[in-house]
Amino acid sequence: MGTTIHYGGTAKRGNEGNVLRYIEDYAMSNEWQINRIENNSIMISPHPDCETLAISFDEKHTFPGLSKPVSVPLKFINKL
Repeated sequence: MGTTIHYGGTAKRGNEGNVLRYIEDYAMSNEWQINRIENNSIMISPHPDCETLAISFDEKHTFPGLSKPVSVPLKFINKL
C-alpha cells in the first residue's frame, strides 16, 4: 500500500491562466518536467517514481486530482 496525494483548487473566473502560470513557475523552479496541453490545463512530472500531476480547470473553475508517488523520498513529497 502506498501514499496517495489528493490535490485541488478553485480559481476566480478568468484567473485560471494566472494559477497555471504560478504552478508552471513553481515546477520550473524545481526542475520538474512540464507539458502544457491546452490553455486551461497543464501536466507536470515532478519525479520519475511519481505519477504525472494533471491540473485541468472545469466549467466551475475547479481542478481536482490525485497522484500516487511510488518510492519517492518523503522530503520530495513535501514539495508537492
